[in-house]
Amino acid sequence: MYLVQALPPGGPMEEDFELPQARPVPEAFPAAFLIDDDMTVINTAWSTQPGATAYRITILTPGSSFELAEDYRERIEGEGWEVLEDEAVGFATLLGFASDDDGVQGQVQLDAFSEDEGYTQIVISVQVSSRTPAE
Repeated sequence: MYLVQALPPGGPMEEDFELPQARPVPEAFPAAFLIDDDMTVINTAWSTQPGATAYRITILTPGSSFELAEDYRERIEGEGWEVLEDEAVGFATLLGFASDDDGVQGQVQLDAFSEDEGYTQIVISVQVSSRTPAE
């Protein structure tokens, strides 16, 4: 048996990417200052373990990952937190950070979104020590 597939000239038609509906950010997320209203949260995950709570938020936003990385450096330092790591990995930028009391630690990864290069994908991973006083 043979299977024949006929495609139009130029290959298969690709559909334009459409942003999904934004997901809510957990109320207790300690780095909400890293998310603007014009950014689309496409995925959220969190877990609580003895001693810590971990969050992972994935965002899509239009714009250059290089410009957004500079904006994130300024936001982190503007919050009084410290940028501990700042490195390029391929075309991505990784920013490691910690709060002044080290109760909140995390990383921001910024890279072009693979499905539409008009967007930057930002992944924010944060771990909060349960020893950190609630604000």
